[in-house]
Amino acid sequence: MTGVASDQERIISAKLRSFSLEGLGVDALAACDFLVTEMQDEISDLNSVATKEARRSFFKVSGTSAEDYTEHIVSLSGGEVLRCGIRHFGGDSSKPFVLLEASIDIKELPQAQNIYREVSPLFEVFGPLQVCFHSSENIGLETSGNILYAEKAGLISAQSAWPGENELELRAPQDQTYYSWYKGEYEKFHQVSPELASKIAVNSLDVMEESRAQGLLFCVYYEGQLGGMVAAERSSFLGHDGFYFNEIFLSEHMRGQGLAKALQRKFIENYCACDSIVWGTIDAANMTSQATAKRNRRRAIRFENFFTT
Repeated sequence: MTGVASDQERIISAKLRSFSLEGLGVDALAACDFLVTEMQDEISDLNSVATKEARRSFFKVSGTSAEDYTEHIVSLSGGEVLRCGIRHFGGDSSKPFVLLEASIDIKELPQAQNIYREVSPLFEVFGPLQVCFHSSENIGLETSGNILYAEKAGLISAQSAWPGENELELRAPQDQTYYSWYKGEYEKFHQVSPELASKIAVNSLDVMEESRAQGLLFCVYYEGQLGGMVAAERSSFLGHDGFYFNEIFLSEHMRGQGLAKALQRKFIENYCACDSIVWGTIDAANMTSQATAKRNRRRAIRFENFFTT
């Protein structure tokens, strides 16, 4: 085993601890193997000449070269190691941030700030606005990103049907005409709640079509009227069979009636294997979706934390 591989495994060990996995039935060895493969594939891709040049050409950040987009494995002064690299919120070149994955659990802000100071010269050319790291608990930072919610499908579907659930009908679309309705409803939502436009974004057609190809995209009808979309994809969770929710959306006239939690439970009961893990990320600002997840017994198991540089 090379030194680089050993460093990556140390980072992976800490990364696994950034998930709160109790009760989910995830095999630790399988999870480690999954994360090691994932990291090696990511670093190989990000550090390829083609990818670095493509990122430089796409973002067009003044004064940067392709090499500035290198994904780094760095030895820290205390003997720990760190993976770090530049990212951009929503693919926006004006919103750069640095992602940190250390071989030590980061549990408080001063610890994260000290780690970043050691590598900040690598990213000065980007003028990053924020730095990101993950934790298994909410450590109380003012700026949070996505929260990962997960639970066994069988535990969710074992609940009694919610009120209104029997009136919800899931119809699989036969072509792509659903997308214009879906996108239009999102535009209405963003007009009413513009502060959430950058946090709760409409999915691309490609993302929704991938769910449709897997038979996991449905138009939601309530009392015969179209009022929502639900989409998921089969996606391994740390090496365990999983279903990833990439959309649960209801139109304004269907909100406030408890139908989101009913829709989620009904979908899981009908389409998810009991032993699979249902998971998905929810923006910390989206309190309504978090409440829906919690009512269906999904738990917050990983937090995305940000601090300003």
